[in-house]
Amino acid sequence: MRRVGELSPADWPRVFYGVRWDGRGRGLAIAAGLIAALLCSLVLASSALAANSSVPVVVVGKGSARAVKAAGGKVTHRVRLIDGVIAKVPARSVRAVRRARGVRSVVVDRAFKTRSDDDDADALLGESAPASDDVPADATTLAEVRRSIGADRLDASGDGVDVALIDSGITPVGDLAAPGKIVNGPDFSFDSRNPDLHNLDAFGHGTHMAGIIAGVAPQARLVNVKAANAEGVTSLSQLLMAIDYTVRYRHTNGVDVRVIMLAVGADNDTGYQRSPLALAVERAWNAGVAVVAAAGNDGSDRDGLELPAADPFVLAVGGADTQGTGDPADDDVAEWSSRGDGVRDPDVLAPGSSIVSYRVPGSFVDQSSEGRVGDDRQRGSGTSQATAVVAGAAALLLERHDKWSPDQLKAALRDGARPMAGDHRAVGEGEVDVAAADALRPADRAQGFAPARVYSSGPYGRRFSVAVRKLKDLLGRRWTGRRWTGVKWNGVKWNGVKW
Repeated sequence: MRRVGELSPADWPRVFYGVRWDGRGRGLAIAAGLIAALLCSLVLASSALAANSSVPVVVVGKGSARAVKAAGGKVTHRVRLIDGVIAKVPARSVRAVRRARGVRSVVVDRAFKTRSDDDDADALLGESAPASDDVPADATTLAEVRRSIGADRLDASGDGVDVALIDSGITPVGDLAAPGKIVNGPDFSFDSRNPDLHNLDAFGHGTHMAGIIAGVAPQARLVNVKAANAEGVTSLSQLLMAIDYTVRYRHTNGVDVRVIMLAVGADNDTGYQRSPLALAVERAWNAGVAVVAAAGNDGSDRDGLELPAADPFVLAVGGADTQGTGDPADDDVAEWSSRGDGVRDPDVLAPGSSIVSYRVPGSFVDQSSEGRVGDDRQRGSGTSQATAVVAGAAALLLERHDKWSPDQLKAALRDGARPMAGDHRAVGEGEVDVAAADALRPADRAQGFAPARVYSSGPYGRRFSVAVRKLKDLLGRRWTGRRWTGVKWNGVKWNGVKW
């Protein structure tokens, strides 16, 4: 494995190994403080609409900073990728900002969280089978994943390709602790001020994803851009900052980010063209970074993918049920994998059922689930896991075709996919076959979709009030024990349907 040169702290902070796992009580105490800080920082209590209160917003447009300052607000961060800012604006001035010259959109910053409810927390956060010393027959090992997607037939390991994982952090366990395997970017999460958690994964999701990527592409390097905290909580602003930083510094000091993996999903209620998140991933794509996004875990309960996967420019990944084998012949679309609407369907499927990867001792997932395998592994299911498989597959192909654009990579994965029986809305082009994709020579042709324009429409006051009320309602919730797992933050969640 190639070694990593030391990076400047101004660009990519160094890895921190001093995490302590002192049991669930300490973790929940930290989490409770972080949740309280989040809710306080969002200033979304009952007085949020009062004239003297400030509202956290994302403002898009070249005139955004000027408009915020003119309205008496404060710019907290610039997001150059979308020509926007993250700011706090007096509630009475939000309309003025929206109407200002050079402003395309104003949206309330939103908190994101894993989806669960009190009745099915165990089903969503933990495999129902008890812990096992051996790999259960119905689980899927990473060796089986490689066989299923044809990686074992391809002379590639992902060497020379950096994959940015924007998630809940990565804790260096197992092979992830190898020198040079992980390059730590900034920590944009609410954990960033806690030195014991900085860059590390106290939630347990990001490390599981990292293990899958490394299992598919063993020599790919992982760029850890942490955006979610120990509770799996993140926000629109944190995701935008993470994507912006990753794209701007994708070639800094030896880093060469070619792939971004996103397993977060937001309801696509107003269409991708109005979403700042869609605008960010499209601009990352146009900058030469392929974005691999999870389709969602709503199964057939609704028609339509989640954002950012709903944006047709990115590579949307659904989940396949491997039946616990490495033989793709018995694979089928997983019942929990989100269906498209016939216009925007998953591009491809990949193994996502009961995937065995690394666990983080003491993390929330580790303490809330029963899917432990041996001493250092955990099994999990969802389009998160499937997306990690495709992120690794992308690294294999980019090692062999380093001049491919994101459009060519996407075309090869779609055209090389193994057809699968079922409705196109569920299966897309079929299951990923990297060996077949490798044999193709896709044209470097731009995709002809309508790009995200991010403009405001409709009565802003009503949309603003609804967004405030949704978060305000959370203030009365209890944040101890398992109770908080019942919260679905504004329809957004990390796409790991079962742990």
